[in-house]
Amino acid sequence: MFRQRVICTVGRSLLTNFEKEDPNLKTAFSKESIVKRLISEDPSQKICGAEINSTYSIVKQGFVHDKYDIFLLVSDTEDGRKTGEVLKDYFKNEKSPLKFTNVYIKEIKGLTGEERFEFRNKGLKEIANTLVDLSSQSPETTIINATGGYKAQISFATLIGQILKIPVYYMFEQFNEIIELPPMPVSFDYSFWMKNYDLLESLERLEATEEMVKSADPQLKVLFDFEKGGNEKIYGLSPMGVIFHKSFKELFKTDTNNLPSKRTSDPKYISSSNEPNSSRFDEKYEISKKLLEIPYIKELRCSYYNPNSDYKTKVNVKNDDFEIYFTKNGETIGFVAKTTAKTENQKIALKIHIEEAMKRW
Repeated sequence: MFRQRVICTVGRSLLTNFEKEDPNLKTAFSKESIVKRLISEDPSQKICGAEINSTYSIVKQGFVHDKYDIFLLVSDTEDGRKTGEVLKDYFKNEKSPLKFTNVYIKEIKGLTGEERFEFRNKGLKEIANTLVDLSSQSPETTIINATGGYKAQISFATLIGQILKIPVYYMFEQFNEIIELPPMPVSFDYSFWMKNYDLLESLERLEATEEMVKSADPQLKVLFDFEKGGNEKIYGLSPMGVIFHKSFKELFKTDTNNLPSKRTSDPKYISSSNEPNSSRFDEKYEISKKLLEIPYIKELRCSYYNPNSDYKTKVNVKNDDFEIYFTKNGETIGFVAKTTAKTENQKIALKIHIEEAMKRW
């Protein structure tokens, strides 16, 4: 499929170039005059800035077949917003040699060089989330241009590209043509993500314990971070961890290769006779109905109900049985399911499949 969506990280090189020519622009910014000048220039000229230079090279070399969408990821600063508006007007202008059909600005909250803590704990995670969200919408038609902005974005973009099979491009300052970045030299793969899904979910929800983190696979260390919460450490995903976990979750939505075969007959349901209130809760949210719509569940038995529970919505696998717990507004209902899963890999994949489905209920 043709590539027609460009995700472009944005810095302030364009403003810097114009301020060198006219220092008064720092106090008398004129978007219209800058856009007019940019349209009159060859887009390969340095005055146009890293974003236009690199995008021009991408188009020139045929890496984008149709200039349809471009997403400009700008920093949470006044300069970031100014640069974004200039680039948006440039890429939308009928006279521009790089006119795109649709131009979107995505401001990354917390991505500012003024507050180190906010940059590290909010800005980097926000850029990671935004890159994954935009990339996963249509990975087969997307490319990432990671030339502009903070250098941390390069490694983020490269990892996303590696997982979602999206080409990532970068233009070095000393060169006049863009290059495709090679994959990162890491051994993270699909099976590694599935194996560590529970820990990554706990980190995402800020519920991971120190014991869980200490016993984790050493390769995971780069994927989590911590901050002080009173006298305790609160463990969560690092920006790289956000990308790794979220990208694989997006990939998992469309990949059924690891799931077991579908059942060949109608599923069987056994309700609970011990707890009549479980039926009321079940009927209200249609939990058993939704679970039985999952084509890998052969038999479902209601096994638990608690009207005042602190259980988390989750799935435990015990030998061949799947223990499924769904919690809403403090009420929990539990089921034991027989499934078509046979191998350990199929069991892990199906557990993740059910948990991700229940998040939407």
